Amino acid sequence: EDSESKRRNFLGKIAESNAMGESSDLLAKAKDLLRKKSLREVAEAIYPLLQDQETTEYQSSLALFKYCVDNAPDALTLKLLKVYPSSYCPVFRFRWIYMLFET
Repeated sequence: EDSESKRRNFLGKIAESNAMGESSDLLAKAKDLLRKKSLREVAEAIYPLLQDQETTEYQSSLALFKYCVDNAPDALTLKLLKVYPSSYCPVFRFRWIYMLFET
């Protein structure tokens, strides 16, 4: 499947989820995350998943991650694969692999 058809498929899923009443805030965050060019920005958006689960940042990041997994797993996987090599810490690299497994 070429990248243009993947993009159209993703946009179609977004339209479907929007029609089903998904949070427009979460939708906007997912679009923003998947459009980011900077690996640092992508890592910063997902970084709270590597931290304490009791924080609101973790909960927000988890909701975004799950939304992307459910609606655009291919696009999220590509983003995570790009971030993985730039992670300097072995523990974080392991966690990125685990996150990739979940997509």
